[in-house]
Amino acid sequence: MASGSSKKMTAVVGKEYGKLANPKVKWSVSVDSAYSEFAKYITISSNGTLKADKKLFRKTSAIPVTVKAVMADGSGLSDTYTMMVVCYPISKFVYQQNGYL
Repeated sequence: MASGSSKKMTAVVGKEYGKLANPKVKWSVSVDSAYSEFAKYITISSNGTLKADKKLFRKTSAIPVTVKAVMADGSGLSDTYTMMVVCYPISKFVYQQNGYL
């Protein structure tokens, strides 16, 4: 994703064990420690909207971020997705299966 943009993340909760009492998830985002100075510019809302502030533009080339979804039912089950925030203008995105450009 590019700096200055947002992306709605979704968590697919499996139903292998029947209907869940609380299918909601809690979202968080972390930035690789080498880029910690930019962490304040990358946020995720309680509904899963990931935002990369336009102030990141041209601050660095790209920042690896990890989005985490934790089940809100207290089970501790979670999953993560790693992607890159690109801080330079690009003409088109090509997403690969692992989330990197």
